[in-house]
Amino acid sequence: MDSHLSLCYTGIRQSISRPEDENLNETLESVFRHIEESAKGNESEGSFARLFDDFDVNSNKLRATVAKRNEKLVKLLNGVADMNLGDVKDHDIDAFGDAYEYLMTIYASNAEIEMDA
Repeated sequence: MDSHLSLCYTGIRQSISRPEDENLNETLESVFRHIEESAKGNESEGSFARLFDDFDVNSNKLRATVAKRNEKLVKLLNGVADMNLGDVKDHDIDAFGDAYEYLMTIYASNAEIEMDA
């Protein structure tokens, strides 16, 4: 696997470090599409194709307002960043992918709870 994953997550973290970005959700959507595009023609292309299709940063399920959505997105992305996943070259497991799936499951569960409340 090439280094797209660590490079792209650095880009995401840079995006969320700008609190003045009132359209963070749209910025992230653009970053996610760029990540998928950047893998085209590389060994990892199949792993990144449609990777973020289920990550809807504009969903009302995330929060009712853009400001609240952005707040939730920052918490989610910082939570992933704070995980000690190590260097991808030192592992033969997909720790980031597993963490992503786990967090998306929690995200979906929390969204359903909030919709029921």
